[in-house]
Amino acid sequence: MRDADKTIAQIFWARVKENKDRPLFIYHRRGDFPPFTHKGKIRKRSWEEVGERVKRLALGLMALGAEKGDRISIMSRTRAEWVEADLALLSIGGETGTIYPNVLPEQALYIINDLGSRFAFVEGRSRRDGLLAIKEKSPQLEKIITIGCNAGDDPLCMTFDDLMSLGGEQEAALTDDFLKRLAAGRLDDVASYIYTSGTTGIPKGAVHSHESITYTVCTGASWIPIEPGMIDMSFLPLAHIFEQFAGPFLDIYRGVNPGKVK
Repeated sequence: MRDADKTIAQIFWARVKENKDRPLFIYHRRGDFPPFTHKGKIRKRSWEEVGERVKRLALGLMALGAEKGDRISIMSRTRAEWVEADLALLSIGGETGTIYPNVLPEQALYIINDLGSRFAFVEGRSRRDGLLAIKEKSPQLEKIITIGCNAGDDPLCMTFDDLMSLGGEQEAALTDDFLKRLAAGRLDDVASYIYTSGTTGIPKGAVHSHESITYTVCTGASWIPIEPGMIDMSFLPLAHIFEQFAGPFLDIYRGVNPGKVK
C-alpha cells in the first residue's frame, strides 16, 4: 500500500508537494450567499495554501513552547481550521484531544484536564467565555486559541490568525526544528484521543496511533469509491473518528480529491 510506512502528517506534506495549486478545501462562512462563495467567487484553499497555514500554526505553537507529545485540545464545529490545527499538531509530534462542540464548559474542561492540555483551540465567543469563567480549575492551560471570534480581553486567549502571524515571525528560527520533528514522526506515535459521549459514565479517551489511521485510510481508499469531479462534504463533527477517517484523512491520503467542502 502506498505510503503505509508514513505518519498521516508525513503523508499530508508529501501530497502538498504533489498537488500544490490544486484545491483541497471548499469552505463556507456564515452569511455566504450563494453558499461557499464570497464576492461572487468560490471560497477555496489550495494544497499549498493549506500547507502554508499548517506550517505557520505549527511554528506558532512551537514558539509558545509546544513539545513533542504535548496533548492539545480542539473544541470546534466542522470547519477547515479544525483540520489545519490538527495537521499542525501532528506535524510537530503533538497529540490531538477532540472535544465535541456542544458539550458544557465543565465537560470540556474535564477533557482538557484529563489530557493535561496546555493549549486549546476553541471556536466562538460562547465556548471561549465558558472556559474562561472556570479557567482557575485548569491551571496547566497556558493558551486558548480562538477560532471565528476575537480573543477578548483575557491574556490567556489569542486568535487563530495571531497564532499564524506568530509562526510567520518565527519561520527562520524554527523551520529546521519543525522539519526535524516532522521527519522524526513514527507510526507508533499517538495521533489523537477520541472522547466518548459519556453515556456510560465520564468520557473516556480512545487512543489512536498514526499507524491505525494510516492503515485505515490505506485500506479504505480501495473500497470507498471516488471519481474525478466528486466533492466530499463533511457534516459530522470532526471530534467523531469516522468523520476524521472518511473525511480529511482519506482525502489527504488520496491526494486527488478536487475539493473538500467544509
